[in-house]
Amino acid sequence: MAERGRLCKTDLGLHIETKSKILVVGSSHARRMFDHMKNSAQYSEYELDHMTMPGADMARLATHWPHDKVAQMSSHDVLIIQALGNDLFRKGTHFITRNPKKIHLRSFDPTAHDEFAKSCLILESLIKGIAPKILILDNVFRHLCGCPEHQYPGLISHQVQANKILRRTLRSSARVVSTDTLIAEEGTHRKISVGDRANWLIDAVHLKPVFYQRVIERLLPMLH
Repeated sequence: MAERGRLCKTDLGLHIETKSKILVVGSSHARRMFDHMKNSAQYSEYELDHMTMPGADMARLATHWPHDKVAQMSSHDVLIIQALGNDLFRKGTHFITRNPKKIHLRSFDPTAHDEFAKSCLILESLIKGIAPKILILDNVFRHLCGCPEHQYPGLISHQVQANKILRRTLRSSARVVSTDTLIAEEGTHRKISVGDRANWLIDAVHLKPVFYQRVIERLLPMLH
């Protein structure tokens, strides 16, 4: 397969073809996606880089935003941002037990929707006017397969509304991609259920490795 890239002028006036760049930004979901990209032959034609911070919320992401890396990207490159998910609930509302690892929701204390919208506006300000193509993956639904005593009414509808806010706020600045659509079985026309989403998770927050792999494979046609 021919490498995808762009022609660059050197000091000698010659042109050489360089790989297009992919920069993956986000928290733990983004890091796991990036690790799958590194190990995929399908992504070998790209220069891969990341700025990922497990557990980060939007304020922390803004503080550590990779301005220098983004400034070096062109319209031939792609910035992939995985919506963090860590802005959906108040900090300190979960705890972890081990063997096997489980992330429990101690209480249902969702971030107010207007506050979540402000987080989306922070992201919009960071990507405004930048050169690369931008793909934003919406939030993976979380806390669907925890222990029975930590299930709460409103858990699903809160996350549905948050993804609607994300799409509404950022659709004029980037292509916002449904993670559900990337993961769901091809040819599935029925509505994706809570059970489907729970089966995708390896713990209360993260996807099983096979589904990160599916996500990066289905992103490929969107990169061009």
